[in-house]
Amino acid sequence: NRPPDRPNFINLCKSLIFNISCIPGETTKTDKIPMTNNDILKKLRVALKLRDEDIIQILSLADFVVSKGEISALFRAEEHPNYKECGDQLLRNFLNGLIIYKRGPVEEEKKSVSEKRMEPREKPKVIIKKQQGKA
Repeated sequence: NRPPDRPNFINLCKSLIFNISCIPGETTKTDKIPMTNNDILKKLRVALKLRDEDIIQILSLADFVVSKGEISALFRAEEHPNYKECGDQLLRNFLNGLIIYKRGPVEEEKKSVSEKRMEPREKPKVIIKKQQGKA
């Protein structure tokens, strides 16, 4: 699985967050300053009403292990000495885990044509019989 290109990935997240959290006519922080991964994660956390434990569970669904302390560092103010920047990998795994959290696990891959058992078709049964020689 190739990670998505950063600009397209970030633009997708920004539009998702903008649609979730914006009130028409209201100016937001996103109008003036580019959003960081931390901003995206914070907005998703508020919009989905998630706690730290929920975020840890969502990340574990994507096989990404993170501690509660690391999660709390992501949500601190940028000026705080224990602030931690959210990387692309963490945000990507959070979004992948969120899909599993909301939709459920991925079903088995559909079988390819070669794996399907091909059964010979039967000849169609005759339904209408011709009437012989009406005279």
